Amino acid sequence: MKKLLLAIAIGLITFAGYSQEEDDQVLIDSIEKSFTYQYGKVSLKDGIGEITIPKGFKYLEPEQARYVLVDLWGNPDDEDISMELILPENQGVLSENG
Repeated sequence: MKKLLLAIAIGLITFAGYSQEEDDQVLIDSIEKSFTYQYGKVSLKDGIGEITIPKGFKYLEPEQARYVLVDLWGNPDDEDISMELILPENQGVLSENG
């Protein structure tokens, strides 16, 4: 009887762990899908110029970049700085090696 209860407890703990990991991945996927990445030639904010994003990279405009840098990554906010991001194309902002 004790072995059966132990097996059930281990099974429940294991199931709960997988469920949390799956929930976390759903949240990460949802956040990642909310971004509008740009590729190639990109016009910068307020028409100050253009940049060409190299092949294999992607660009996030200031509003979305600020969300990543401040809200997701925990960096301090500074209204006087334009925050933009260029990231490897195959990497998400919440990737383990991001």
